[in-house]
Amino acid sequence: MLFRLPKLRSRHKLSDSESTRIGASLPLVWLAAAFASGAAAGASTYLPPIIAAAIGLAAVVLLAAARIEGRPAGLAAIIAFTFAGIAAGGSSAVAATDPDRIRNIYDRGEIVSGSEVVLNGVVSSVIEPDPDGENARLRVTSIVYRDNERPASGTVQLSLRHANAEGETRLRYGSPVSALCRLQREDKYLDPGVIPTRESLDRRGVDAACSVNNIGNIEIGGEDHSIMAILSDLRVAAVRELRLRLSPRAAGVMIAALTGDRHFVDGDTAEAFREGGTFHILVVSGLHISFIGGLLLFAARRLTRKRWVQAAVSAVPLWAYTAAAGGNIPAVRAAVMFTLILIGYVLYRPTSMLNMLGAAAIILLAWRPADVFDPTFHLSFVSVAAIVGVAIPLIERLRNIGEWYPKPGQPLPPRCTRLMRRACETIWWRPEAWSKELSTQIWSGTIRKEPFFGGKLSGGIQSVAAGLIQALIISTAAQFAMLPLLAIYFNRVVLTGPISNLWVASIFAVEALASVAGLAASAVSEKIGGLFFGLADVSNTAMLWLPATLSSIGATGYRLPAYSGRATLIYVAYLAAFAGLAFQIRRWRPLDVAGNWRANSDLTLIITASLAIFGGVIAIGVGADAKADGRLYVHFIDVGQGDAILLRLPGGGAVLIDGGGTRNYKAEQDGGSPRYDRAGIGEVVTNRTLWALGVDRLEAIAATHSDADHAEGLADVARSFTFDRLLLGRKACSAPEMSPVCAEAKRQEALIEIVERGDTFEIEGVVFEVLHPATGDGPYDNDASLVLRVTYGGRRFLLTGDIERGAEAAIIGSGVEMAADVVKIPHHGSKTSSTDAFVNAVSARYAIVSAGKRSPFGHPADAIVRRWIEAGAEVLSTQQNGMITFSTDGSDLLVTAYASEK
Repeated sequence: MLFRLPKLRSRHKLSDSESTRIGASLPLVWLAAAFASGAAAGASTYLPPIIAAAIGLAAVVLLAAARIEGRPAGLAAIIAFTFAGIAAGGSSAVAATDPDRIRNIYDRGEIVSGSEVVLNGVVSSVIEPDPDGENARLRVTSIVYRDNERPASGTVQLSLRHANAEGETRLRYGSPVSALCRLQREDKYLDPGVIPTRESLDRRGVDAACSVNNIGNIEIGGEDHSIMAILSDLRVAAVRELRLRLSPRAAGVMIAALTGDRHFVDGDTAEAFREGGTFHILVVSGLHISFIGGLLLFAARRLTRKRWVQAAVSAVPLWAYTAAAGGNIPAVRAAVMFTLILIGYVLYRPTSMLNMLGAAAIILLAWRPADVFDPTFHLSFVSVAAIVGVAIPLIERLRNIGEWYPKPGQPLPPRCTRLMRRACETIWWRPEAWSKELSTQIWSGTIRKEPFFGGKLSGGIQSVAAGLIQALIISTAAQFAMLPLLAIYFNRVVLTGPISNLWVASIFAVEALASVAGLAASAVSEKIGGLFFGLADVSNTAMLWLPATLSSIGATGYRLPAYSGRATLIYVAYLAAFAGLAFQIRRWRPLDVAGNWRANSDLTLIITASLAIFGGVIAIGVGADAKADGRLYVHFIDVGQGDAILLRLPGGGAVLIDGGGTRNYKAEQDGGSPRYDRAGIGEVVTNRTLWALGVDRLEAIAATHSDADHAEGLADVARSFTFDRLLLGRKACSAPEMSPVCAEAKRQEALIEIVERGDTFEIEGVVFEVLHPATGDGPYDNDASLVLRVTYGGRRFLLTGDIERGAEAAIIGSGVEMAADVVKIPHHGSKTSSTDAFVNAVSARYAIVSAGKRSPFGHPADAIVRRWIEAGAEVLSTQQNGMITFSTDGSDLLVTAYASEK
């Protein structure tokens, strides 16, 4: 600056400490934290109604005291909100103990899981069509079991299966229903890391699930004509129209994004979005609600100048859309925040986004206290807190640096590094703003600015660059805040999230607007509507290009095990450091005259370094429960009707033999549509069990044969873990179940080995002997299963795949040593296997059955189980015991069952 100004004092006088000012300006954040803590405590503990009422009364008294005493009673207000949270959580816990509630009837054993019942009730949710029928929630009023009807309460997730090519539905919101179905609440897979079925249902506020596979087994009563019924019908109509007018892939994305129904999303699209950290596009997220609310308010302000009318015109349709879209946590959170902002707008009161976020948390938890444990709640609030608490304040301060020129209250240049000042001036400095300021003064002068590129970045290009930088800061802040949550809940580290979000979000806006315009225009002209839908299809192809490209080359990120036990403190430390950084950013006043900028800068540097260290430990996953204790662990994983066996080697390595699996896709009958996104056994069971056991890479993957219940889950495993070798007993890479596994092996440059009888290899002191098949050529059916005998010291394990009588006879006839301490009973205990000769030759101490509960094939056969018992073996089954684990140091042999440990 080439002239002098008189020395002025900053108008931002620091009379109190910054920490006090920030704390006082965010009261609802602190109260929300108190309420959430209380709700967590209350929901975890049964409280008699009188106790919950007493706690609630105490909260009211404390709040009254806080109001009377003013600011010094802030602590009393925090205590009051903690008590209020305890009362709310306790009340929800009491409601869950209703003896007539479906979950309690089942948990008391009064209904056997899988038994046929008749449910009577009322449809209580919007209808969700899917390719095979429709889904809704049923508010139960009574239940008939074994010809006895009794009153019942609670909510059941009802699936009605029927041909649904045209998207027609039979259920309707508010309709009375009587359905004959099999009630399911039983935990399907008992393995570490796998979310129990009951916990998953309880988390969603559902007591049980049932599927009606025959349309004749359901009676649907008269129609309801309430507003919710109309909204549900509109949602179904929108789904049907989008399916008819868009390509299958684009329709799946738009149906998910606009209505919240993800049943039509194809698997490749969903996986690309997951890997790129952009999966939030496929839900009705807070971003969508905020965008729609903004458009409604923009339109309302053009219609009237009365603020209360503008607010009403904006809020009513916004809440109608939120309800029609299913009312998920992110959508409701955004609708609550937008409504609170509208209230402040009507009252001419400024609002703090962090305070609004705190208020939204209090309202949501008062409505459903159990949501405090819901991962969706955590992800939604943490991501938004990062945006409004870190990204937006940082952008405001950087913009202030870039736009600075001398004026009252900020007479001196920003206090920051020269590099930062130049970067900010490149993006935000507008010479015309300084010229306009000079035109209002009686003096003149020039300011020295040093933007990069010689100040040539200007006009529209500069505005676009500023928008991109701001979007990048917002996306990066959200990604960094969610790092521990993504590691805990999804075992995923995303590397390209900020870039992918910029690409996807910008093109998605075009696709969404084109789809909505197409829906509206189709009511007037099919031709005009078709033009908009064509634009949506093109936009969808462009939007998917970057995520799909990054996913295909493996550049989006990677999977890793989460920490457990005391090591989880690393996540707490990371979030604490992130909160500290947010605090420092809010304290930072680059245009203030007073204050110790250097001291604050040093503290910020320390916090940032701590954040980087903690984040690195999380991202690398160092020592996440890994075992390297000199023992061999053999885990027979409960994958239902299938096989998956994990060997943890004495040096900490791991070998996986089979991955379980069932079909995880449902393609359209015309054969031209995408594979729908369905979570398979490999992802929800095998992968999660491996991560829970501390596995982050595999020495080898072995596929005994290509049957889906053995090989299909390996596709998910291969995509999620690095591995060195793929072992096959036959040339099975052409099989549909094996082709993705072989493709991933080639991408990772893993060695694909076809092994045969007589081959032997050793890994970390554990010897693997191939007993079958005799050659690598021939069909890859059950009798061609790869059979391995694993030896460590004096202990031997015989792993048999699905061999039947012919293969058993061939192995015996080869003269190889077959004796083992532990045997995996061939073919899940089928009658086609386990001949007397084979059982006697193995002479096992333990015999393991890997089969599903109520196996559709009748596995294991009673005669086969008796045969092994009569031969002296103790028979253990994953059906009853869950994951079964053997461990040995080469001499001892220990066995544990996960069901018993629970």
